Amino acid sequence: MKEYKIAVSCGESSGDLNTSFLVKELKKKYKNLYFYGLGGANLKREGCNILWETDKFGTIGVVQSLKVLFRLSYIYNKFKYNLIKEKPDILLCVDFGFFNSMLIKALAKENINIIYYFPPSSWRKNLKSATALTESKSKVITPFPWSEKILTGFGIEAKFLGHPLLDIAKASKSKEDFYKDENIPNESQVLGFLPGSRLFEIKMHISTFGETIKRLYKENKDRIFLIASSERYANYIDKRLKAICEEAYYNIRIITGQVYNIMAYSEFLFCCSGTATLEGAILNTPMVILYKGTFVMRVEYTIRKKRLPTIIGLPNIILDKIVVPELIGNNVNPDNLISIYKETITKKDNIKEDYEKIRNILGTSPIIPKIAETFAKMANIK
Repeated sequence: MKEYKIAVSCGESSGDLNTSFLVKELKKKYKNLYFYGLGGANLKREGCNILWETDKFGTIGVVQSLKVLFRLSYIYNKFKYNLIKEKPDILLCVDFGFFNSMLIKALAKENINIIYYFPPSSWRKNLKSATALTESKSKVITPFPWSEKILTGFGIEAKFLGHPLLDIAKASKSKEDFYKDENIPNESQVLGFLPGSRLFEIKMHISTFGETIKRLYKENKDRIFLIASSERYANYIDKRLKAICEEAYYNIRIITGQVYNIMAYSEFLFCCSGTATLEGAILNTPMVILYKGTFVMRVEYTIRKKRLPTIIGLPNIILDKIVVPELIGNNVNPDNLISIYKETITKKDNIKEDYEKIRNILGTSPIIPKIAETFAKMANIK
């Protein structure tokens, strides 16, 4: 039986998660697949041979991109040379647009079957071109229905089969078990805080979260505050909140590896902009979307504001309207966060109606088996 060598190029934590579920599904049916390349812990868990860990390299803005430029340039050149030398049967690219767009253009003449999962800027409804995809003759599996239409119009073989997060974003425990495990009294009002997956995001949000928690605790000492974290940053978050929150610190639970339980069982979410906002909508929890940015990022945003999208949250982008309140830059402060929380929670029924519309747009579960089947056809796997 022929073994299919599948190189993976994935550079963000959300991409690593989504791709790991695809790999797991493919391995259920096909026993002759070997995955290797760029990714993180989730792909490694599914048996992918990770050459370089890149799941923490997702960046926002020019300045943040420059900070990782040299390391990424090194990985890019090494991985490109590997692909040219090894000639895998398939190159599976996932998101990570600034890296993968260069990679597939460089490999356009190498006769490698390229499949792009979560293509660059697939969320944009006014995408003007897809040069890298057309030049490399990549096939595409996209998570948004409008993206399929746009890319097909460019002459690209593109398929929308539904968004995999509809299959993935689910609580792993009952509410009763989760509360018991995390020592949360049943009568508590529970609020969830998601500061971001990147360290610089955590650093720029955690002080504001701490001050917000301190004030919310003074209003109601029965409130419990859940902080979503990775193992890598949990100690940092704990130290920062302990220094800020005073008595409220003892009502904080820093929880790792259970972001969907936090989302599902919180009354409200204070959520850093990104994939988490869509996960929160899928799990039906009201929220505020926020992105403070570093000082330099805020300056960059002010300069480039006219050329940037006016809406940043995925739930809002999908419905072309403000379903979930958004705060950017200096507007991310305790006054605004608390005010929006109190206002939004009174409208939760309307918000949940809009969330249902979002889920309907994104498809019908099960989705990942359909994606795996289409990938296998595109890859000519037998």
